[in-house]
Amino acid sequence: MFGRLHKHRGRVLLAIRIHSVWWTLFLWAAVVGWLGAVVTLSVLSPRWSRLAGILLNSSIFVFLLSRYLLYPRIKFYENGVEIPPTRDNDRSRYLRWDQIERSSWDGDRLVLTGTNSVLAGGPVQGGAIRIPSAQRVAVDQILGRGAAAG
Repeated sequence: MFGRLHKHRGRVLLAIRIHSVWWTLFLWAAVVGWLGAVVTLSVLSPRWSRLAGILLNSSIFVFLLSRYLLYPRIKFYENGVEIPPTRDNDRSRYLRWDQIERSSWDGDRLVLTGTNSVLAGGPVQGGAIRIPSAQRVAVDQILGRGAAAG
């Protein structure tokens, strides 16, 4: 099913976790702990007003964490790259290779500059993503292949 959903992107060449495993586990534990507290408080205090406030609080908490928990990877496809949500952008974005004008490194951050060309679907906002140093060579190889294809 999901293969058909992203058929225009091609197959995944590389997927890199942008958050550490421990940080992701900590966030999942926080969500589960918070939901456990909601259930416990709702059983101990069945007043609807208090329960509504607790549920509202927990839904906001879970919503804010969901962008980090549901999109933990940057994915490089045959036809482009999917940038997960960051501090600068609240949603996942897909850029075709022809929409990326250039790529560069700023320390451990990969900086993808979007194109201003209307012919390539621009102007397109790029992004900057922290990449573990062990994955830098693999990313450079894919970026070289993607630039040649685009």
